[in-house]
Amino acid sequence: MLLLLLVSFGSALQLFSPAKVNLFLRVLGKREDGFHELASLFQAVDLGDRLELLEASEDSFWCNIPLPEENLVTRALKLYQERTGCGCFEALLHKETPVEAGLGGGSSNAATALWGANLIYGKATEDELVEWSKELGSDITFFLGPTGTAYCTGRGEILEPLPPLDARRLVVVKPVRIGLSTPAVFEGLAASDYKTLSDRDPKEILDSFVKNKPVPVDYVNDLEPPAFELEPRLLAIKTCLLDYCAAAMMSGSGTSIFGVLDEDQEVDEFEEDLRDACKDMGVSICHFNDVYNVEGFKKEPVGGAARFKTALDAASPDVIVFSGDAFAPSVMSTMLRGAQMPPVLSLLKIDVAMFGNHDLDFGLGRARELADLTPFPWLLSNAILEDFEGQKSHILEIKGRKLGFIGLVEEEWLSTLAWVSLDDIKYEDFVACANRLTAELRPRVDIVIALTHMRQPNDERLARESTVDLVLGGHDHHYAVLESNGRMVCKSGTDFKDMTKVVVEFGERLTFTHQHVVVDSSFAENPEVKAVVDSYASRAESTLDEPLGRIAAPLDARFQAIRTAETNCGNLVADVIRAACGADVALLNSGTLRSDAVHAPGVFTKRDLVTLLPMADEMVVIAMSGKDLLLSLENGVSQWPRLEGRFPQVSGVRFEFDPAKPPGARISSSSSVNGHPLDPEATYTVAIKQYMRSGRDGYDLLPRCDVLTDSEALPALQTMLKSYFDRHAVITQAAALRAADDLPNPIPTPVRDGRITLLNAPPLIKPLCTDDLQPVLVPNASSSSSSSSSSSSSGQEQEQQQHSPAPLA
Repeated sequence: MLLLLLVSFGSALQLFSPAKVNLFLRVLGKREDGFHELASLFQAVDLGDRLELLEASEDSFWCNIPLPEENLVTRALKLYQERTGCGCFEALLHKETPVEAGLGGGSSNAATALWGANLIYGKATEDELVEWSKELGSDITFFLGPTGTAYCTGRGEILEPLPPLDARRLVVVKPVRIGLSTPAVFEGLAASDYKTLSDRDPKEILDSFVKNKPVPVDYVNDLEPPAFELEPRLLAIKTCLLDYCAAAMMSGSGTSIFGVLDEDQEVDEFEEDLRDACKDMGVSICHFNDVYNVEGFKKEPVGGAARFKTALDAASPDVIVFSGDAFAPSVMSTMLRGAQMPPVLSLLKIDVAMFGNHDLDFGLGRARELADLTPFPWLLSNAILEDFEGQKSHILEIKGRKLGFIGLVEEEWLSTLAWVSLDDIKYEDFVACANRLTAELRPRVDIVIALTHMRQPNDERLARESTVDLVLGGHDHHYAVLESNGRMVCKSGTDFKDMTKVVVEFGERLTFTHQHVVVDSSFAENPEVKAVVDSYASRAESTLDEPLGRIAAPLDARFQAIRTAETNCGNLVADVIRAACGADVALLNSGTLRSDAVHAPGVFTKRDLVTLLPMADEMVVIAMSGKDLLLSLENGVSQWPRLEGRFPQVSGVRFEFDPAKPPGARISSSSSVNGHPLDPEATYTVAIKQYMRSGRDGYDLLPRCDVLTDSEALPALQTMLKSYFDRHAVITQAAALRAADDLPNPIPTPVRDGRITLLNAPPLIKPLCTDDLQPVLVPNASSSSSSSSSSSSSGQEQEQQQHSPAPLA
């Protein structure tokens, strides 16, 4: 038996699971069944994995690298259980054989699991194990063979065991992050009309090996030309090996290349040259940021995590990095508190990530819990939040080059974290931190890369003033690649719709090239990721598609509109707040409204509501002087035209602002409250979010205002808007509604009515047609028409909530 028992302690086994190489591989043509006729010589090698197997009260599996829950080991053990009725297993797999390498590692693991299970329970013959293994894969049978050498024909399922060959010393090179799809390699072969096939007779080649007299030309693999066409770096590795080895060949469909060594030849004689050859290829990095919705969208680019995985595999980067914001906000995150993200991010095989502000939406403990479920490090270099810390730096070695990573945030969004007292935040300026850490890393690395979660102007400042080499940023949701002080700054869009592939060349100076990858429907969905997404979607799905009402006109919640100007959606929500709270004024930070969409006419569902308001925002009513109200409005417009969440949406107050005027003088003196001039000395009742009451988003005057009605006495904002739909049969205009006998408070008019006026500057975005902005809502509609959200990208910088978000009742 080829497989080797290393140690046995009672029912606990330690088993060696060897890899294999193809010493030659001929493709003899395409068969009528669509498969290819193959001829190959399999040879086991002493590179391999270690499988620990023992009886257990329940099945469990662990591996030192990320593997899906259903893998060849667990499938093999389940098959043995089904065939024999035996008990459960605890399996621990220590992988040393590279994956996606053409070395048969997974097949060997399955064979080892079957054999080990039978060593424990002894309920099957060797012939039965061989027969069962065919259900798992055609080449698994080889690893259950007697000698470790076999001639393979057919489509790979016919194996003829051979006597052991003389031992040969091989060096196997598996380039990191290079993976090829076997179907893609065969498709490339077909595209060439099979003109690249060798004319060597496989029986003659086999005879040379059996006689232990192979010559270099016997090491032939017909899959090399299409594989090298797909990944030229493999050809470069083979060329380098041929400079030192008697022969070299790709194993299987790739992506490992082996060289045949002389008897007394040592790898260290040419290891440095091989590493240098790898260096010349450059290092490719795929970067993405701010991903909220794992499911795809209806409109192009459709994005979605499953298609994103396919796009990542096609890009075949050496390194994959993520610049923050995944755990929230989205409808699914609201329902599952971000639980869907760790398994999805893990399947993407990220190498290093950093925390963004939304990763902390459910609290510091939940952020740490979710991050710990992923197999890669999370950076946060320049801030400590209470006892919450990220890793300060990380070093990766790729192709002989060492890459140093740091993760930087801006101070602006730290002040929005509702979970953390501002006194408990230790912050270091991002430029100062970058320079300090770069000085520490520089002696040990070839490049320092800053992952960031901050606005583009701060990224540009970092590139301009610091000593980092490359800035890969998140927080903004647009796509941009620019240069500042000779350094590349990259923003890679949002929501699994975009990624950037950056290739770093190491010469006398660093050079960068980039490729923008747009994830549209031309990319197929990766089945493994899709299965994970679908399973979590089914968990989150309950009554979300229940209609709340119908909208007869579009509601504008686009960030470019609602964070810079009055919109009818902002007016509607603010009016609902004021009516529900019985206040003189409602003051809402526009960052609350997170759908970044125009909600089209039609059915408005719970899903639309949760997309617009994904958090159960607590509300309070405070007493505020007219002077403080003016100052709060000043704060709200202070960042215009930046798309900041502090921009106010209001009810009960009308004001004009001039962004050209100095701070403190931007709000005009013509402001009014409920039709009367705003009196700085008067006291007004103002409905606000508890988040704003805590002084977030720059509203630092609000904590000193007296609370008249606390959050315990008021419904959450989600509930207020839901009740608005429930209570009113038809909404046409404010006058008609105010005439209703059963409505104690003024009812909002969901139109853009001029309550916020921009002076001496053009609007940043063209408003929707005024005629389209008078929604008519019919609650509890039973129509089955489609959802009214035209899109649902889930928001930019947003405040944290002081409680766990809850779905609608």
